Amino acid sequence: MARHPCNSCYLIICLLSAAVAAGCVAPVDTTPVFLDTDGVRPSTDYADLATLLQDAMDEEGRVDADELRRHEACLDRQLRRLAITGPRSTPDLLARQADLLAYWCNARAAWALKLALLADCPDELPPEALERRPFPLDGRRMTLEQIDAELARHGWRVVAAAPGIRYTRARIPRAPFAPEDVYERLAARLQEFLGASERFVIDEEARTLRVPRMIWEFREKLIADYERKHRTVDAMFVTALLSYTTGSAHRRLQDAIGYAAAPAAPGKLAWQTWP
Repeated sequence: MARHPCNSCYLIICLLSAAVAAGCVAPVDTTPVFLDTDGVRPSTDYADLATLLQDAMDEEGRVDADELRRHEACLDRQLRRLAITGPRSTPDLLARQADLLAYWCNARAAWALKLALLADCPDELPPEALERRPFPLDGRRMTLEQIDAELARHGWRVVAAAPGIRYTRARIPRAPFAPEDVYERLAARLQEFLGASERFVIDEEARTLRVPRMIWEFREKLIADYERKHRTVDAMFVTALLSYTTGSAHRRLQDAIGYAAAPAAPGKLAWQTWP
């Protein structure tokens, strides 16, 4: 016997309702981002990024989504310059290591903001739509994960201090990085990040450090370096990490001596919220 059309409609409605109840959401775009760079000249001028960061970011590294949308044209101008500028495309413009560090950190901040904007500023984004979505940079396709790999060449502390839009990353600053002070800023940002309870989480109830991915990947090396330096064995990760901290970050990790370590979830995006 033929099924009544209404039964089919009812089935579709039930399936949609079940998907909503299960927490399903619309798929996010992970296709490569395209930018038109015709007529754009290479440059390490970060003025457009400076304007955006000043207006859209707060001191805690949270983004005002409305300001970000209003500054999209400004952000795109910066991204088009970055797309044709870089260590492969224009090595003469980035001759010093300090130039490279400032370039990668600024590119990471700008593209984290753009990818979140392309997804319409959600509370969460899967890695496929943020860290692994390709975009034009340095005359090639790159991802945030690949920028992290470039930064990691300079050591784990550099990639840990680099800016990101997730709460599990060091905050996006209110001013671009400059070669003249990039080392000092990165050193200060590492201590700030490890001392920020909402970014580097210490779960006291579970007695566990929730370690962000870009630090977690270096845990075995950090432990091995600590054991070799101090001629010990069976060191815990928190003990090894403690040796790199100062100030409030050091005091915070001291209180977590003996805690286990586990990789943190990707983390929510850091948007400003209003009462």
